[in-house]
Formats: sequence, structure tokens, C-alpha cells
Amino acid sequence: MLVQEWEKKGTKVISLSPSESWSKNVDPLYRELIIHMMSWSANMERRILKERVKAGVQEYRDKNGKWGPRKREPNQAKVEKMLGQGMKLSQVAREMKIPQSTLYKYYHIWQDEKRIEYVEGVE
Repeated sequence: MLVQEWEKKGTKVISLSPSESWSKNVDPLYRELIIHMMSWSANMERRILKERVKAGVQEYRDKNGKWGPRKREPNQAKVEKMLGQGMKLSQVAREMKIPQSTLYKYYHIWQDEKRIEYVEGVE
């Protein structure tokens, strides 16, 4: 542990918090015991927290099928109506309160779909 390495080199670590008076104790065995107990406690808390987060994520996946942000596809008809009114994509994104990158992504997808429909209709 870091504290033990510092103390082996002659640097005494103390806490300025009044509730941690143990750190001012000069008995090295007592200090080492307390440091080990605090380290064990912190490791247990970390492990319990990991388990609880993992269980929560699994419960969410079981309930909703997917973990992560939902895909928010904008309303294509509304976007096209706004574009038809002369608005730019950036203005439409602000108006609809969605990220510009999301709107651009779906706009390009819609354009590709229209091209495919056109090509299939020509044949």
C-alpha cells in the first residue's frame, strides 16, 4: 500500500481530520492494522457497488432488452415540413431540441432510402 511505502521511507502520514486521531498514533503496528482495516473496508465497498451496478444493469436489460441510450429518430415528416419552409438542418435541430449530429445522421439515411426507392422504381 502507498501509505506503508511512504512510512518505510520515513514519511509519516497523518490525517488533519479530528475524527481520525488514529493517524497520529506512534505505534506502527496499530497504524498498520487500522490502515489494513480501512483498505479492506474500501475494497469491500467497491466490490459490493460493482455487484449492485451489474445487477441493476442486468435487471434493466431483462426488462427493456437493451442497455444504453434509446435511439431517438426524429419525425421525418416534421423535418421535411420544416425544410420545405426554408429552414436549415441546424435550425430544425434546434427547433426540435435534438443534437445536430443525430439529425444529420437520419437525414442522410432518409436521403439514401429515397435514392434506393427511386432506383428500384426505375427498374
